[in-house]
Amino acid sequence: MAGTQVRILTPEGRVSFPAVFKPKAFEGQDPKYSLTLLFPKNSPAVQKWMEETKALCAKLAKEKWGDAIPKKLYSPFRDGDEESYDGYAGMWFISARNTMDRKPAVVRKLRSGATELLREEDFYPGCYAIMSIVPFVFD
Repeated sequence: MAGTQVRILTPEGRVSFPAVFKPKAFEGQDPKYSLTLLFPKNSPAVQKWMEETKALCAKLAKEKWGDAIPKKLYSPFRDGDEESYDGYAGMWFISARNTMDRKPAVVRKLRSGATELLREEDFYPGCYAIMSIVPFVFD
């Protein structure tokens, strides 16, 4: 990736298909840590965050390829109305993945401002969470 890595926080979203404590393999791929978050399409805060994040991704693509940005790029922003999963209609969603050697930290923020690691039984599909992600572009 060209330039400096930028870490951003997502809005709060509903957790779907979490594999954050143990990596999971999908469709013949190597096991990875992963998480999908769903966001309501009608939320102004979500719409603003998506616009800002898409603009950041466009900037990263321009840094990498200049004016020769490939026509077909994978986008992490997906339309839940185009999926067949229950509960995805009316939602935007993003999926984040991480290799097996980079286990994510799953934490809860305490009133004091400190954080504590969550136990696996405290993090489940349907709970709400915020992700800290580093967007990047690749060939």
